[in-house]
Amino acid sequence: MLRLIILIGIVLAHEVSNDYSEPSSLNLKLHDTFTIKLLEFQSAGYTWEIRTPLENDESIIKFVDKTYFDKDNKDNKIGQPVIVTFQFNSINKGTMDLEFVHRRPWIKKDDPNDTRKIINISVD
Repeated sequence: MLRLIILIGIVLAHEVSNDYSEPSSLNLKLHDTFTIKLLEFQSAGYTWEIRTPLENDESIIKFVDKTYFDKDNKDNKIGQPVIVTFQFNSINKGTMDLEFVHRRPWIKKDDPNDTRKIINISVD
């Protein structure tokens, strides 16, 4: 019975991540540095991944760094979310959609229930 309660808590915790808000669009200048912050539930096996390919010459942004901040979990409580911060630089003019997915990386098949975040980026 205890395992069932813990499992339900983990599933519900993943649902809470939908409420963390970041802008749905960003207007940037060339060579701006910007960050995206998202709640991540690592103890439940979830991680945020960038889905948009950024390695090609036509990308308007460049990935710089991914860091974690655990501001509210001073007691190391299991199930507490951390804030993951993605840092980028704008490198070319244009527009694009930057897509993130909150998923368990060992599950290879895409799950339509995974949380997705899409941010429209515009660089002038």
